[in-house]
Amino acid sequence: MNKVIVKVYFLFLFAVAISFAARTVLVGSQFVSQGAEIAQLEKQEKLISFQSQQLQQIISQQSATRSITQLALTQGFQPATQIISLQTGFVASR
Repeated sequence: MNKVIVKVYFLFLFAVAISFAARTVLVGSQFVSQGAEIAQLEKQEKLISFQSQQLQQIISQQSATRSITQLALTQGFQPATQIISLQTGFVASR
């Protein structure tokens, strides 16, 4: 009878150890998936930050262009109405 109790006791301990191992694997896999999600979110954050910087640059360029245009008009310059382009054959060279 003692051998049966010892076997049941060790089977119980084995089952507890296996359940702890399974729980550890399950929790670890959740952390890995959360890490992958965090990496993806960080990648999106960098992309959005880069796009934001590009938009800020475009806005500042447009603002500078408008202010230069307004300054030129107040100084008496007129916008160009005719633009003539010359081919390279017409330009004098040495």
